[in-house]
Amino acid sequence: MQSNTEALRYKLLDHPIVQRLLNNPNWKPAAEAAVNHFVDNKKCIVPSWVKSSTWKQVQMAYEEITQR
Repeated sequence: MQSNTEALRYKLLDHPIVQRLLNNPNWKPAAEAAVNHFVDNKKCIVPSWVKSSTWKQVQMAYEEITQR
């Protein structure tokens, strides 16, 4: 049985916006860090990524999925 965290991660990684970001080698590291932040509450190791459009797009997908 999937945990809520695993289910959330799967939904976020499957979201079309996140998929597009992950398929671009320039955006992938920031997108992965954002997914880890929103799913596991992990601190981002590159502070500038938190202010990036990549991060904001992952956040938008997360909020859409969680209705926040």
